[in-house]
Amino acid sequence: MKCFNPRHGIRVTHDGVTADFVICFECFRAVVYVAGEKEQRFLITNSPASVFNQTLQHTNVPLAREPEKKK
Repeated sequence: MKCFNPRHGIRVTHDGVTADFVICFECFRAVVYVAGEKEQRFLITNSPASVFNQTLQHTNVPLAREPEKKK
């Protein structure tokens, strides 16, 4: 799948440089932007998805609706 419908992201700042990791667990891809510029794409697994969702729910952040399963 090459959908890239990101529903999660992580922002990290270190020594004044910000990196944003934009994550799509639907197609198992992530893109990282450093200082706002696209740096790299890479493949992921869905194993951290439940931890991300639990963390968001714990902090009362509404989750995006799950994509419909294709038949």
